[in-house]
This record gives sequence, C-alpha cells and structure tokens, in this order.
Amino acid sequence: MEGKNSKKQIFFLVLAVFFVYFNSLPNEFIFDDVPLVQNSLWITSGNFTDILRAYRPLRYVSYALDYRIFGMNPAGFRLMNIIYHTISVLTLFWALKMFGLTKRAAFVAALIFAVHPVNTDAVAYISGRRDVLMGLFYILSIGCFFKFYRTVSPSERAVNGAVKKQWGMLVLALVFMVLSISSKEMGTTIPLVFIMYAAYKDGSALLTKPWFYIVAMIFLILFSFFAFLAISGGGSALVSLEGISFHGNSPEVHYLTAATIFLHYLKLTVFPWKIILDNAGYPLVLDWNFEVFFSILSIFVLVFIVWSLLTTSRKNKTNSTAERLETRHGIAFWIVFFIVSLAPVMQIIPLHEIVAVHYLYVPVISFCSIAGILFDYFAGDEKIEFSRMFDFSKNRKRACAALCITLLFSLFSLRTISRNFEMKNIWTVLHADAEKQPLSFRGLFTIGAEYLNMKFPDKAWEYYKQSIDTGYWDPNLLGNIIGYHIVKGHHDEAVAYYEDMVKKGEYITSNGTLNIAYIYMIRGDCDTALKLTSSIVPDASEVKRHEFLKKCREYGFEKFDENNIYDVYEKQKLMKDLEINVERKPYLKKLIESGGFEGEKLIELVSDLAAVDLVSDIPEAIKYYKYEIELYAKAGKPAPEVALRSIVMLEDYSHKVLDEGKYLPLEF
Repeated sequence: MEGKNSKKQIFFLVLAVFFVYFNSLPNEFIFDDVPLVQNSLWITSGNFTDILRAYRPLRYVSYALDYRIFGMNPAGFRLMNIIYHTISVLTLFWALKMFGLTKRAAFVAALIFAVHPVNTDAVAYISGRRDVLMGLFYILSIGCFFKFYRTVSPSERAVNGAVKKQWGMLVLALVFMVLSISSKEMGTTIPLVFIMYAAYKDGSALLTKPWFYIVAMIFLILFSFFAFLAISGGGSALVSLEGISFHGNSPEVHYLTAATIFLHYLKLTVFPWKIILDNAGYPLVLDWNFEVFFSILSIFVLVFIVWSLLTTSRKNKTNSTAERLETRHGIAFWIVFFIVSLAPVMQIIPLHEIVAVHYLYVPVISFCSIAGILFDYFAGDEKIEFSRMFDFSKNRKRACAALCITLLFSLFSLRTISRNFEMKNIWTVLHADAEKQPLSFRGLFTIGAEYLNMKFPDKAWEYYKQSIDTGYWDPNLLGNIIGYHIVKGHHDEAVAYYEDMVKKGEYITSNGTLNIAYIYMIRGDCDTALKLTSSIVPDASEVKRHEFLKKCREYGFEKFDENNIYDVYEKQKLMKDLEINVERKPYLKKLIESGGFEGEKLIELVSDLAAVDLVSDIPEAIKYYKYEIELYAKAGKPAPEVALRSIVMLEDYSHKVLDEGKYLPLEF
C-alpha cells in the first residue's frame, strides 16, 4: 500500500508540473535566449571540447544535446526545461524525506515547488536552464548528504550495520555539488547546507566533537574555493583583476540598494504576483530610507524567529512534544536555508543584475518546505482520506490547513499559467512587465528593437531616445543606435556615433561592430573594416557577414568616387550584386535626387529604393511605391500591380502596428 501511495504522489507531481507549464511550449525565444541559444555557435557546432571549456559548461552541453534532438525549435528546448524541473520536483520529494519530513509534508512541499510562480523565470525561460540544472544538482547533493548523515549520525549508528555503504552517498553529494556549481555559481552554498544539517541533527553536541571542526573547516574551504572559482570564472562581470565596479558607481549607493534586496525576494517568495523579466530598472537607493530599514529589519526578524524556535523549545522541553520540537527546528532550518542559499545574489559581491526572479529557484524551496511542515503539523498524525481533509466538523485545524494548501496550490498554478502566456514573446512579456512597473532602459530599447525588426525605424528611435534619457545604456543599445542610423541611410551619423563611443571607451556589440565595418568597407576603407572584423568573435547569425567582410579587398569599393554620380550608380549596382541591400539606401536617394536620371531609369531606381525600404522602413517604402506609381502615370503607363497591392498591404500593416499596437513581425 505504501508503494502504491508513492506512485500516486509521483504521478500527481508530474501531472502538476506539465499542467502548469504545458502552455509555455509554443512560446518563442526571448531576451537572452537569442544570444545564448539561437545564435550560439557552441550549440550549433557540436564541438563539445570547446563547450566544456565554456563558462557554465553543463548549460551549453544540455543545449547542444537539445539541438541534436529538436533542431533550433524553442518548444524542444522549453520541453527539456520542463522535464528537468519535473526531475527536480521528484528529487525534492525524495530529499525532504531524507531530511526527516513525513511523506505527506514532503509531498506538499514538492507540490508547491512544482507550481510556484517564481519558477517560471527559470522553467518557461529557456535561458533559465542554468538555474534549473543548478537546482536539480543542488537538491540531489543535499539529499544525498541528508541520507548519508542520517545513517552515520551517532544516534543511528548502533542500529545500522551497513554504515560503510552509505559513504557512497557522501561521494555522490560531493559529485552533485560540483555539477551544481558547473551549472551556476549559487551551488557554492551547498557546503554550508551540509554544516547546517549536521547542526540541525545533533545541535550543540557537535561542539564537543573534534571531527566536526575538521569537517566544517574542510567544507568552508570548499565553499571559499568554489566561490573564488565562480567569481574569477565570470560569475560577476563587475569583478575583475582591474578592480570592482559598483551599481550607481558608488559603494554606498550599491550597498544601500543591496540592503533592500532581501525584502524584495522575501515578498516575491510569499506573494509571487509581481513577477517581471525586465529587472534592469530596479531602483538605486541614494540615501537611507524606510525601504532600507524594513529590509534590514526583516532579516533581524527572521533571525529572531529562528532563535525563538530553537531556544523556546529547549526552555519548555518538558512541556513540548517531540513532534512540536521537530516542527520548530525544521522551520528554523529552512528559514536559515533561505538566507544562506540567497546570499550569493544579495550583491555582497557586485553582480551585473541587481535582482532577478530566477535567482529564487533554490531559495524558494524553504518556503515550500515550511508550508509542508505546517500542513503536516496541523493535519495531525491520523491517516485520513483526501475527501475528509475538509471536514470542519471533525477537525477544524486540519480542515483549515487543507483549505490553505488547496488555495495556495490553485492560486500559484493560475499565476504560473498566466505568466507563461505573458512570456509568449518579447513583445508580450515587456508589455506585461510595463503594467507592473515602468520599463527600464533595457525594456525600452528592446521594444525599440522590435519596432526596428517590424520595419518602423522612426518608432524605434522614440524608444531608443527614451532609453537614452534614463541615463543608462549598455552595448546592445549603442549597437542598436548604429543600426538605426544605417537603416535610415545616415551613414555619416552612424560613423560619427561609433567613433564618439569608442573615444569614450564604450563597448559596442559584435553586431553593431559588423554593421559599422560594412559602412567602412563600402566607403573604400578596407583597413578599418578588416581591423573591426578581426576584433570580434561572431555568433551564429553573424558568421556569414563576418566571412564576407574578410574578403573586403576583393570587391574594389575603393575605386569609386562618391562625388561622381556615375560612380555612385556603379557602386550601388555592385552592392546590389553582392546582396548588400539596406546600405544602398543613401546612394539610391542621391541618384534619384540628382536630377540626372529620368524615364524608365528613374522608375527603376525608385522601384529599387522601395524594395530596399520594404525590408527596412515601411513608411518610406509606401512613400516610394506611391512615387513609382506617379512616375508611371506621368509616362502614361499603367502602374505594376505589385506596387498597387504593396501600398494597400503596407498601409494596413502600418495601421495595425502603429495605431492598434499589434506585434506583427514581417519577413520578406
């Protein structure tokens, strides 16, 4: 009967995960999914030797395996995230039983963990694979240690004659710890959890054991070693041999802001409604305020609760049942676990992201475990059918506990499902985030980039300008601004902006650098173009253009005189033959406005410019299609059907995007 019940619980846990995450499968690649997965050469090349040398190698190994199975299909990558999360849930169910919880408490905890909304940022977000893998190996590691220590602890050693066999669990715990850290640096706290569990099981008695100090020192050295490897290996972009950078460019501002983070995460853990992906707008704290005070106070309150749970039990030991004592100690352990597992992302060491919801994937286990412990405590020892759990006439405490867990499961499930819908694509998630708080500079320029992708550069510039006005920027925004100038045909502005940013010491993305290298190439400055080309490592989407630029000298752009209208004509013709299209725009405009062409030759140039704008600037495409029709009318000829239909289609498309605010990427 026991095994049958376990199978039912496992089935229900698996069902719960797929029930809340199934609707995320059709979602697209968003945010970091694009550079980390969609455009990653490591994933598509299949060179596992290079992958194993990468930062967080296990993540890339798992992505590469997904690519072999599913190709570049986001549903396949997301399905594997769901499967890994399912394994984490089942592993947590086992680990909590090894910890000492009853099967009922462990099941409730695993069930809440399965559907907790903060996990959407790790499970439904393909780039969250790092957190899911780290969490899976984290749970396996501490679960193995729990089993090992329960077996070899002094209280159980006498009744277990197979103690030596359990040392294998310690080896497994250490192996899984290394795998967890290889997935993400938050795994460095695992040795601290080992020490915590030993203290939880044996308490002050450990202080009289010399071996405890030796083992604790070994684990602390392991923690320090792995923490150092994590930081030196790229765990923080703000820490390097050159020094430490702080958010707000000030240690005071940085640590005042960091002081508010704990309360932020605590609120998200208990009330996970305001979940956002665009975390770059987390407000910097410039001076002491009530938010800083209450966040620090919340830590002291939790510490006081832990102290009360431990000391009150000892003082009133004669009046406390063993069950109540175990409940209090269990709650105290998981409160401390929340603080310890969250410590690496509390900005003690500056990290590039001030806050991120996916950081909670492991810490949220504490909330789930406490929920399971409390439910089990109030439900009582009596084994009872599920339908009788809600019978208030028999046991009010048990019925209230069952009702609370049911409501928690239902509300969390609904929020997780709704969040998955919000994460359908970059457009939906940013607009959902904007309803909860103003978008950050990153959110603003990302929406701008989507308008640029939809061929509305002027609308994109509105968002780029808002992003710049926040006073913050990053290499992606700078690269996007270069792209905007090129799309608009403002080559001089693009070059001037790039050179100004370089003088200021700003880093430009590889895509932005390639774009500006193209401009230098078509201007005949191959030396600069080749220098820029050799300075970057292209991603999968940039390899073709990167290789094209390497042959710069073969194309002969340096022979053209831009002050000679016929040279300009030949240059744009060469660009067309080489399939360099968007960059032709200023040259086509110059030819059209020169007055040196008329009749069919002018119509051909206008038609070419309309076609170029069709893939880069829809309003301009409409303008030049209309001009083409006018030229045909002046020549007494019927306009091509394609031009007439294009105007109707593009005006309708513009209305839907600009007036109705719809997200409709066009591919031509």
